[in-house]
Amino acid sequence: MRDNTLAQRIRIIRAIAAKDIVDALRNRALLQTVVTVVVMIAFYKALPIVTGRSEVPQVTVYDAGNSALTLDLQDSSNVEARRVSSLRDMERFVAMGGTPELGLVIPAGFDAAVATGEPLELGAYVQHWVSDAAAENLAARVQEEVTALVGQPVELNFDGHWVYPPLDSIGPHTWASLSMTLMLLLIGLGLTPQLMIEEKRSRTLDALLVSPASSGQVVLGKAIAGMVYCLACAAVVLAFNATLIVQWPFAILAACCGALLAVGLGLWFGVTIEVMQSLRIWTIAVMVPLFVLPVMASFMAMDLPQAVNAVVRWFPSVALSRLFIMSMSNRGPLAEWATDLALVLVPTAIALAAVAWRLRRSER
Repeated sequence: MRDNTLAQRIRIIRAIAAKDIVDALRNRALLQTVVTVVVMIAFYKALPIVTGRSEVPQVTVYDAGNSALTLDLQDSSNVEARRVSSLRDMERFVAMGGTPELGLVIPAGFDAAVATGEPLELGAYVQHWVSDAAAENLAARVQEEVTALVGQPVELNFDGHWVYPPLDSIGPHTWASLSMTLMLLLIGLGLTPQLMIEEKRSRTLDALLVSPASSGQVVLGKAIAGMVYCLACAAVVLAFNATLIVQWPFAILAACCGALLAVGLGLWFGVTIEVMQSLRIWTIAVMVPLFVLPVMASFMAMDLPQAVNAVVRWFPSVALSRLFIMSMSNRGPLAEWATDLALVLVPTAIALAAVAWRLRRSER
């Protein structure tokens, strides 16, 4: 007869989770996974250096009055300037930059102010994740060039002009979101199923199911162990992208929800798949069409038909990536994050319930 007291249930769940965590530490599976994640993220972060990004300051210009300064900046060899047609486009392009980039706003009537010798000031914008020192250095270089082109001192005003990425834009925030989303799913679908497959291979799962542990307690114990694997790797990814994150509660919420989703799917694979070779095949077969492609498609929303975007929006992986993007923005509308949260948690609950049901059938 199984003891149904809460204390006994907690002890059983804790014992199952502790055994799997200790085993992962003992055979260095968790350490190897974390090291692999570190190497992959470090390579991703080094890409701008490896690809040889230009040392010339990048400037995106919104000119409200067709000033001669815009043409001079575009012809200058000391800056790399592009012109856009609105303030919103300027902020979007600056947010897309993977290296520090300056947004410059030239007001209407600027040329007239130059001719009359009035004090000159331009609005300047920079990505929120750029350090104060880097922003000051970038501003000083652009200000020096602008002053030389105009022929008199020009001040750049940075007051409150930090650029945060729109939720529907592409930039370093989207690639960080992609790496966090896929890393969680890869760990969850790669390591968590082994918790069940190993138990079945060594025939200890049958012993667990006839022990005081119920199927639900086995699932919870395994889920906690899987969460430790996923969250250990998520902590590494979040640490590498810490400068991008604005709203840490969203980042932590997304990491926990993503880990739960990955663990739920991983445990389902574990109870339905018998051999490790089949696991690799099924992981690829599920990951690519259901998780990788929808997220990539969501990043290309502006280039896809509206009907495709409407379908892609409902994939749990896309909802998870959007939660991560919200953590790197200064916006988080309730209607947005509540919907995305539900899209992640509902399939997670279904997957965990399905695992418990499958194990309960095995008890009979």
